Amino acid sequence: MATQIDAIFKKLEALTPPITSTDDPSPSPPPRITPPPLAAVPPRSHRMKLDVPRFNGD
Repeated sequence: MATQIDAIFKKLEALTPPITSTDDPSPSPPPRITPPPLAAVPPRSHRMKLDVPRFNGD
């Protein structure tokens, strides 16, 4: 995971040479770190099954 974040930061640095805009690169990495946790959810089919009825009820 750290390698992916490192690659993202390197790409961001290449796209945005001015490191002064640290506020921009910061928000970008978090969204990429969110996908991994979601991948850990599928194994918990119990939660998925509980989420399905809730969506239908809505």
